[in-house]
Amino acid sequence: GCTALEEAVFSGNGWSYNTDQLIFKGCSALKKVTITGGISGAIGMNAFVDCPELETVQVTGEINYIGKSAFKGCTKLQSFVVPETCLTIYDNAFEGCTGLTGLTLGASLKTINAEAFKDCTGLQTVTISRYVATIGEGVFDGCTALTAIEVAEENLTYKSADGNLYSADGTQLIRYAAGKTAESFAVPEGVTTICAGAFKDCTALKSVTISEGVTTVEAGAFEGWTAEQHIAVSFATAEETPEGWADGWAADATVDYTVSEEAAGEETPANE
Repeated sequence: GCTALEEAVFSGNGWSYNTDQLIFKGCSALKKVTITGGISGAIGMNAFVDCPELETVQVTGEINYIGKSAFKGCTKLQSFVVPETCLTIYDNAFEGCTGLTGLTLGASLKTINAEAFKDCTGLQTVTISRYVATIGEGVFDGCTALTAIEVAEENLTYKSADGNLYSADGTQLIRYAAGKTAESFAVPEGVTTICAGAFKDCTALKSVTISEGVTTVEAGAFEGWTAEQHIAVSFATAEETPEGWADGWAADATVDYTVSEEAAGEETPANE
């Protein structure tokens, strides 16, 4: 890396570029990056990985995508405005940007790949823009300060309720905002699937009640849960849970099966 470089400016008129191939990797003094209008291109894979002093990135040029691990480990980056022209944020693009507290997603964004914002421990709120149709697994893993995941009303794929992320039809609970301070949560009626990682990193939660309509609990839905955290189930038993519940679905949590003896003797609707 260029250890003395403090600022990088991309400017021009009508030319394209791609900051790829680790071009600024390890530039330990780099503090500011400016990408001005009149040019187009991409912030490529690993472009600014491990630039620990990078604080400011200003983009007015046309950015088509932000590549894999582009800003990974930029711990002093405090805010970022994803350009209106950006269509995809690739895997781990902002992983470990622990100083990132503000994030604005461009209106044209369609895809956020896996673990894009993993371990952004300072991120408090994010709004999913209207055209986002794909959110990869683990996008918000480790975002322990995240109190609200909002979704634009026009979005046809996702919705937000009480700051948590659901599929637009409300059948999938995709992500509970891990930074919430509430100690209990009841899965809303209408939810049929609790997705992988839905309650990961939710250390403030002491109990979750699963509603009767839940037929699928994906592996890792409660990853990291301990015996001090409880999951209440009133329509199944330890010996007979719905077929769609993954092996080890509850991790190390304490599961309270409160189904009555009379109900336990009957076949549950999920197993008919």
